[in-house]
Amino acid sequence: MQTRSYKEAVVGVKMAIIHRRHPDVKLDQTQVDMIQATLLIAVDANPQGKTPPQFLYSKFALGVLWITCANESSKAWLTQTVSGLGELWKGAELPVVDSKDLPKRPRVIVRIPGTSEVTTVMTHLRIQNSELNMTD
Repeated sequence: MQTRSYKEAVVGVKMAIIHRRHPDVKLDQTQVDMIQATLLIAVDANPQGKTPPQFLYSKFALGVLWITCANESSKAWLTQTVSGLGELWKGAELPVVDSKDLPKRPRVIVRIPGTSEVTTVMTHLRIQNSELNMTD
């Protein structure tokens, strides 16, 4: 018999549906709408008598569709269903990852002597690091 703590029962399992090249490529609202509509169809198609997946919360933020699953079986259903969605749009590959495993960009702190103006600092960084994506 599997037991869960009160916190696990209330908080659930926070999952992230992301673009396969996240954080370089982020989902947009149109893509998230397609994912959610397709997931709703899959929930409605759940076989009679089989426990449907249960979700506590969903949110779209910063290019990530966050879905909090109520339990491990819902997490498994979500992961399996999203992996079977196919190509909802050209180039769509959508991994589902646990929130703690979300790929992140490394943060860097630099000191450029003699200036504190943001545009000057950004210009220096851009010149010296042409391969660096400065938009984020």
